[in-house]
Amino acid sequence: MVMSRESGLSLLGFLFALLVIGFCLTVLFRLGPLYLDNYTVAQSFAALGDDDVRSLSDQGIRQKLYKEFVINNVDDIDLKMVEIERSAEKILVSLDYERRVPLLGNVDAVVRFHNVYDSSRD
Repeated sequence: MVMSRESGLSLLGFLFALLVIGFCLTVLFRLGPLYLDNYTVAQSFAALGDDDVRSLSDQGIRQKLYKEFVINNVDDIDLKMVEIERSAEKILVSLDYERRVPLLGNVDAVVRFHNVYDSSRD
C-alpha cells in the first residue's frame, strides 16, 4: 500500500503568506488616502470648467479651488503652489505636488501628483 503524500500549505508558508498580505494591506492603507485626496483635487480642477474661468482673476481661481478643497476636506495642499498661465487662446491651471508618508520604520513612500486644467478643452 502506497501512502500518498499530503500536500498543502506548511506553517512557514502560511506565515510568509500572512506577511505578504500584511505588507500589501499596510501599503494600501497608507497610500490609499493620498490617491483619494488627489481624486478630489482632480474633481476640483474639473469643476473649474463649470464657470467661465476667463472672467475670473488669478485670485478668483484660487478662491474657487479653496472652496472646493474646504468642502471636500482637502487640507494638505498649499494654494500658492497653483500655477496659472494665461494666453490669448486658453488658461492653464496646474498643480504639481508630492506627498510623503511613513511606510515602515524609517522607510517613507513618496507619491507625486500632477493636475492640469486647460480651458481650451471645454
